[in-house]
Amino acid sequence: MAALEVYVRRAFTAYDMNCLQHHDLLGNLIAVEYQFTLPNTHPSRLRCTHRRTLSKADGFNNAALRGQTSRVRSSGDDETLGLDLPDSPNCQRLGILVAVNSFEELTQSFNVILQQFTLLVTSDSGDFEGKNHSNSNLFQSEDFTHKEPILILNVAIRAETISSSTSASSTTPAPSNIIASLKTDDNAMSDLFQNFVYSKKQIMFEKGIRRVTFMLLEKRSFPKYFTFRARDKFMEDKIYRHLEPAISFQLEITRMKNFTLTPIATSNRRMHLYLGSAKTNKGVEVNDYRFFLRSLVRHQDLISKEASFEYMRNEGERVLLEALDELEVAFSTPEAKRSDCNHIFLNFVPCVTLDPQKVVDTVRDIVVRYGLRLWKLRVLQAELKYMIRLTPSGLPVSMRLTVSNESGYYLDVHLYQEILDDITGQVKFITWGSGRSGPLHGLPVSTPYQTKDHMQSKRYLAQKMGTTYVFDYPEMFRQALIKLWREYKIDHPDFDEPNLVELLHCTELVVDEKGHLVEMNRLPGWVSYYSSNIEDFYDLGHNSIFRYKIVDVIGREDSLGVENLKGSGMIAGETSDAYNEVWTCSLVSCRSVGIGAYLVRLGQRVIQVENSSIILTGAMALNKVLGREVYTSNNQLGGIQIMYNNGVSHTTVHNDFEGVYTLLKWLSYVPDVRGGLLPVLPSIDPVDREIEFCPTKNPYDPRWMLEGRKSMNDVTKWENGFFDVGSWVEIMSGWAKTVVCGRARLGGIPCAAIAVETRSVEVEIPADPATLDSETKVVNQAGQVWYPDSAYKTAQAIKDFNREELPLFIFANWRGFSGGMKDMYEQVLKFGAYIVDGLREYKQPVFVYLPPHAELRGGAWVVVDPAINVRHMEMYADPESRGGVLEPEGTVEIKYRFKDLQNTIHRLDTVAQCLLKQLHTNEKLTEDEKKNLQQELKRREEHLLPIYHTVAVQFVDLHDTAGRMCAKNVISGAVQWKTARLKFYWRLRRRLAEDRLRANIWKDTEKISDSEQSAMLRAWLSSDKKELSYENDMEVAQWLERQLVPETRSTIVEERVKLLKRNNVKSKITEILTANPELLMDSMIEMTQHLSSAQCVELSKVIANLRSHNNINRTNSL
Repeated sequence: MAALEVYVRRAFTAYDMNCLQHHDLLGNLIAVEYQFTLPNTHPSRLRCTHRRTLSKADGFNNAALRGQTSRVRSSGDDETLGLDLPDSPNCQRLGILVAVNSFEELTQSFNVILQQFTLLVTSDSGDFEGKNHSNSNLFQSEDFTHKEPILILNVAIRAETISSSTSASSTTPAPSNIIASLKTDDNAMSDLFQNFVYSKKQIMFEKGIRRVTFMLLEKRSFPKYFTFRARDKFMEDKIYRHLEPAISFQLEITRMKNFTLTPIATSNRRMHLYLGSAKTNKGVEVNDYRFFLRSLVRHQDLISKEASFEYMRNEGERVLLEALDELEVAFSTPEAKRSDCNHIFLNFVPCVTLDPQKVVDTVRDIVVRYGLRLWKLRVLQAELKYMIRLTPSGLPVSMRLTVSNESGYYLDVHLYQEILDDITGQVKFITWGSGRSGPLHGLPVSTPYQTKDHMQSKRYLAQKMGTTYVFDYPEMFRQALIKLWREYKIDHPDFDEPNLVELLHCTELVVDEKGHLVEMNRLPGWVSYYSSNIEDFYDLGHNSIFRYKIVDVIGREDSLGVENLKGSGMIAGETSDAYNEVWTCSLVSCRSVGIGAYLVRLGQRVIQVENSSIILTGAMALNKVLGREVYTSNNQLGGIQIMYNNGVSHTTVHNDFEGVYTLLKWLSYVPDVRGGLLPVLPSIDPVDREIEFCPTKNPYDPRWMLEGRKSMNDVTKWENGFFDVGSWVEIMSGWAKTVVCGRARLGGIPCAAIAVETRSVEVEIPADPATLDSETKVVNQAGQVWYPDSAYKTAQAIKDFNREELPLFIFANWRGFSGGMKDMYEQVLKFGAYIVDGLREYKQPVFVYLPPHAELRGGAWVVVDPAINVRHMEMYADPESRGGVLEPEGTVEIKYRFKDLQNTIHRLDTVAQCLLKQLHTNEKLTEDEKKNLQQELKRREEHLLPIYHTVAVQFVDLHDTAGRMCAKNVISGAVQWKTARLKFYWRLRRRLAEDRLRANIWKDTEKISDSEQSAMLRAWLSSDKKELSYENDMEVAQWLERQLVPETRSTIVEERVKLLKRNNVKSKITEILTANPELLMDSMIEMTQHLSSAQCVELSKVIANLRSHNNINRTNSL
């Protein structure tokens, strides 16, 4: 008896328990009868707020007349009725839980059990009595006429007691095949109970039984539940199989009414899994399948905030992982392949004390942590329902947290409070806080889940192929921009964050009927059009006979054919032209085939998603051409292991969102318009700091030189590199690894950089499955050498950076080009020439710098020498760097061979001189003495040769120092590595300001050489600021920048600029009139019409003076 009461009270925790009493029946049967009130959120209850006007004859007391009333309501009622409901609602239920020892005992005592409903329900939920009221009175009164049944019967029975003997005493015997499999087959057990209930159907209708639930009890196992409802004519409600009906409303099963549900068996009885298929009209194919996983988290109330939060976080995460485990098992079924928008619902029953926003942050972190697993299982929506107290003594507040991730990159989280609307009597979702309203704001909590719309169906198809639906890209760009701004905000806390809502504006462009590109404002993916039928009538003679032969099939509309190839060619041409005019970049998602692959390459800058491919022909088509199964997937032909390693793809990313984020990050280095200002950002890295990492003679990672590294002695310390901390972004790192290329910032100024790998690298050449004797090869490439691939990579990077209008830093450290037969065959000469072409065409400042212990030799020097582009290139070197034709060892081998070293020893070494003197001057020496002297001289030479060779190498090395480079005017100066950052920052600012000033001043003037322009600027500076030194980059840069702004431009420069423009206009007019003398008079007449009276008088005087001057000259000539 106690166990039954505990079970009832625990199962009905969410209800208001009004009364509970025990019954001892005949035959040692025990039962618990109880009365309870449905909670406000129960789907079968709807509160009304209007007052009733019933008389006392209606059976209601005065208190009821003054209060609000409720009615018993089925889940099939219209949930929007509100105040239009009847005036006699009732939200009471009566239940009996009886425990029987066997199925036979149940069949014998069933009628007795039905007579145990003794509690009387009145219209007032507080009025109930247990004094042997007749059950028939409950349903024969006028108040309960035509009302729904409210009696609930729960029968607990042990599984092991069900045997073949049950059929002997049952009213309707169970078939023998059912009895044999009862203990293992739920369907057989259901059939047994179904037969029994069906035999008692009539009496249960008469007694007003609402539902019957059989609880099958097994040792060491959860109970099994079989529920039969009156509304279904006591057929089993299989949706609620093995689900305690008392808690079913807490799982909100009714919200899935738009789907046909199929229960899925789970190993975890706390998890309730359903496969839903959208309800459609007859004959319409179902294309919306999804899993609904529901679970309750039950525990005692927690009072302290700390205990509440820890419990909710830990338990919630554990339940989520259990739910994902069940979904993974369900995904092994064939139905799972069609599922999308899978939904998880967790209902926390205990009331916890915490801040609602803390739950939002925690849920967001958990979803991000398991995001990949959720995405693979297509869990795109989730709900968390919980009760909270804002303070330990506060009232409970019902909260609802919804999470959706339909696009795969943006987590949409909304927090609602469930509030009773006094006007409609419905419990509604109300957005919590002052943020933007969620999609459920103002809707009833019983609002059913919506089926897929057209957009989601298209989105699912795109995501199934591994890409993003086209209309999701604008929002993806918005979210990537928000991420970039927030990252920038972390480093610059004083910066005012822009309005995230207005961060991106986009407009759809479509081609109209005239072929023009126009803006279109419409819902995503919609096309509005009108159509009409055209009938053609031909007047033919009755006696005419026509026969036709088909020679061409044209078609009424354009289709797949040569017209597509023509359009593709036009796209290719426009893309190639766009690369030279604007910044182009391609994000390869899913696959890019045929002309699409060419377009990707024509745009040059390529970001490839890991699961995508860039191919000309698909693997299956190639297999047909080859006549055998060679390639298994498109990734073999154009995956990242091919396109990233051969330089077509500049970088790879895990997903589309990361690709958009990378694209925008690259774009942040580029001017907003062609010829515009560089996007200079405030830098938190001081420009005057010293560079802490110093290159060594030993091989090292060149990226350390550019971006810095963690200290080898203390991992908590960062050794800064040349560029600003965190600004280095490398490109094409998978291809030609002996050269490193990328973008960075120097004092906030965007720059491009090319550096040299000093370590040996391995190049893996994959085997081609189409060639039977092909095998993977690994080729070693030495550092500081240009190979065909690295030379091409350098030229390609220079070309791209020039189009991006970025200043370029080349940290030169090459010993030369690799000139072996294989390399010559692979066109190292051609690609080396491409480097020269790229530098010659470069329009922005280029700084070639030799870092410490770097070398620049032979042909490697030639292709980066500033003489290639005197206007824009400069070269500098660290005092520890070297440059020359050959390395010192090579020069000594050619210019200072063994014979020269021997002569030097003979000339400088006193011992050798003495031995030589004895050999040459003493004629009395015997042959043995001469032989001994020669051997002694040879030993002396062998002893001194390494020393003299070392000295010779050192001597030759002194010809390659930065000091000699400066003396020969092949570099602009020697710059210490530690202070190079400050030097080049101001030098770069000066060059950028100077280029802009030259473009502004001399753009409309006749062509003046660069040297003349420099001389003019120097003279203007000297005239305006005599105290400034033209060699001081910082002062000159600041002066030049002031001249770019008309408000701060000096008077001298303003006058010089006006004079230049005036002289330029005069020279152009004179040139035109000289070339066209017949226009001279007409031009004079036309110009005099625009002169004022004073100017006309002045012009007359000038003409008169010119006439008298010409007469005098004529007289003198006579």
